[in-house]
Amino acid sequence: ENLAAARETIRARVTEAFV
Repeated sequence: ENLAAARETIRARVTEAFV
């Protein structure tokens, strides 16, 4: 399982939503 990739994807989503 690659949690790091999931975290990065989620972070990108949150950043996009925030901006």
